[in-house]
Amino acid sequence: MRSIFIFTLLLFTIHTNAQTSLAGKVTEASGDPILYGDVFLFEQDKQIDYIKTDFDGNYNFANMEPCTCDLLVFYPGFRPVKITGIIVKPGQITPLNVVLEYRE
Repeated sequence: MRSIFIFTLLLFTIHTNAQTSLAGKVTEASGDPILYGDVFLFEQDKQIDYIKTDFDGNYNFANMEPCTCDLLVFYPGFRPVKITGIIVKPGQITPLNVVLEYRE
């Protein structure tokens, strides 16, 4: 009986961590997607991950640990955007879309 409980607890923990992610879409003000933009993820001012947006401007930091983090999005010709204090909760997909503006 004890081994069934431990197995169930382990399975639940793995399932919960597998669903923890931060995902969204990066667009310009017109709504057009930013293709292959740079998206950096920081925790306590230390870079913990990096990804490029896809052809539709989407990004997804999947299977991450729950945390409070910051996101920095950069694309040449646009102002970088930094969003701080993002709370990523266990077992949830945290949605976060970003709009970039042209540099002047």
